[in-house]
Amino acid sequence: MNKRLKMLAFVASLLIFMPVHAIALDQCTVGQKVIAPGDILGTVIAVNGSACTVRQDDGVMGEQVWSAFMLKSPGGVDPNPLPAMTSIPAGTYKCYSTGGYTFTDIVILSEDTYSDRNGAPGSYTIDAGGRITYISGPFADHPSYAKNGNVYLTAPRGAFYMSCNPD
Repeated sequence: MNKRLKMLAFVASLLIFMPVHAIALDQCTVGQKVIAPGDILGTVIAVNGSACTVRQDDGVMGEQVWSAFMLKSPGGVDPNPLPAMTSIPAGTYKCYSTGGYTFTDIVILSEDTYSDRNGAPGSYTIDAGGRITYISGPFADHPSYAKNGNVYLTAPRGAFYMSCNPD
């Protein structure tokens, strides 16, 4: 098994043990209390895109970097609630995973067209709940949604998850 698959398996196993009442985050802010994988309570001390540096509250593990979607809200309430996005502002959305920038960009051109970072075009729709359906182009068949100003993109069959932030 290659290193990336081992890491994904490790992360997936950690997420299984998260408390049921906690809510996964779409973004984090400095000073925010979070639950990191392994039920570790911590505080966000830095943010870089969707990468959140968390200092463990008991100090045992020190600081670790997690993608926002891997963190949970300890109170079961999203600290950054915003209404569902029904449109995506035009612009470039750079995609990040736990390993950092993935060299994947979604370029929103209009209310129903997009391209990837190389200019390959496609079309999409977005529903009232923020769910994006890529009708054609490089991200067709990639589950996706928009929330809190970001686009969240999953590889077909959910094998890889990215948070795409406006540039």
